[in-house]
Amino acid sequence: MTYYNKFIAFLVFVSLLFTGCGFEETARVPVQPTHVVPATVAEAVHVLDLMTFPAMTIAGESINRRVNSLSYAMAPDVEFKKILQFQRNAFNERMWTELPGSTVSNSYAKCTFTRNGFFASSTIQRGKGFNWGVSIALHGNVDVRALVPAFLTPRKFQASPQWSVYVTEVNAVETSEECRKRFEEQGWEPFGMVGTDPTVYNVLFFRQNAILLNTTICPELAKDQKGQTRVEVSTKLLPVEFPVPKETMQLRYVDAPTTELAFESKQSQEDLVRFYLSALGSSGWKATTNVPVEVDSRFEIAFRNPAGDMLTVSMSCTNPDQVLTVTISHQTSMEIRQTL
Repeated sequence: MTYYNKFIAFLVFVSLLFTGCGFEETARVPVQPTHVVPATVAEAVHVLDLMTFPAMTIAGESINRRVNSLSYAMAPDVEFKKILQFQRNAFNERMWTELPGSTVSNSYAKCTFTRNGFFASSTIQRGKGFNWGVSIALHGNVDVRALVPAFLTPRKFQASPQWSVYVTEVNAVETSEECRKRFEEQGWEPFGMVGTDPTVYNVLFFRQNAILLNTTICPELAKDQKGQTRVEVSTKLLPVEFPVPKETMQLRYVDAPTTELAFESKQSQEDLVRFYLSALGSSGWKATTNVPVEVDSRFEIAFRNPAGDMLTVSMSCTNPDQVLTVTISHQTSMEIRQTL
């Protein structure tokens, strides 16, 4: 991976992590109803296609595009105001409305836009090597403020449709369990976690269709709020609706610098191959081989879609219990071309 790509991956990660900066007015945006059905990739792309969204001329290497994100670097001599106005014009031309509460300084801008119940954010900030980093994220159509359990208290000026912060007197372990219970009752499917000690730091992932719900739970560190638990809830659109067989273990999802889903399964390799041939085949993905191909100590089968993207299902068994480790990696056609 080149320095440029590493920088862009970091930029996207930071942008999504701090998606909600600047809430003085955004908090006043009416909360969407809870009965909204989380969007599929196709539904979201119909509202905003980041694969064709305009980008300014860049310095250096190519643009990083996915259906859920767009990022690139700008030459240091480009005026910040021109970059910001370009982003706003691009959204306005596509009938997107900028929500109140944008954060804009001389070297940083964070704006949130909405259309037809969907949310997207645009971030401009200084970066290393390339003077300006620009990133756009499509968050989907779910308002996180309508999802959280009632025992959580929203932080003042930190509640927006796609990223909100809450506090509670309930300890972190019980908060994690209550959040998990609440989200599952609303139809959200557990989609992995990060962190082994919930008393210190715990990130729970949930999914419905193509919407990823990210819940970060940790003790509050602010001096005036010691003893409380901090909860951050955010959404983003997945680049692909990963099918997951039942009875998986240790499910993990990562999207920076690569997009991967990993889990363990007691199913046989043959059963998993049949599952993915059926599940991916019914959604437009076509296997490039009839059977998995052995690569080093693992077996892989790749799938391509009409857009030229690739999903690679990799299976290996390295433990005496015959539990398979399965990894599903996603590459866009653009990313594939960049590696050639």
